[in-house]
Amino acid sequence: MIGLLRGISAKLANPTPPDPVYIEASGQQILLRFRRNPRARRMVLRLSSKGDSLIMTLPKRVGLAEALRFAKNSAAWIEKSMQRQPQ
Repeated sequence: MIGLLRGISAKLANPTPPDPVYIEASGQQILLRFRRNPRARRMVLRLSSKGDSLIMTLPKRVGLAEALRFAKNSAAWIEKSMQRQPQ
């Protein structure tokens, strides 16, 4: 019973971020998708394999506002990574 309550409270405390979220980098709108990983210790931002969107892995205790702030602060990295991708 306690395990069930912990699972429910964890889901309520960390709802899945809404999809889609777009951020602006290098003058274009880029799709930002979120993944929650209970084993993650830090936020990880990476470019998708196709190079058309970003994927951010979040630890279970990081909120959406903090994740978006991290993505906006990483705008220079995003622009540099997008330019390195083959067209």
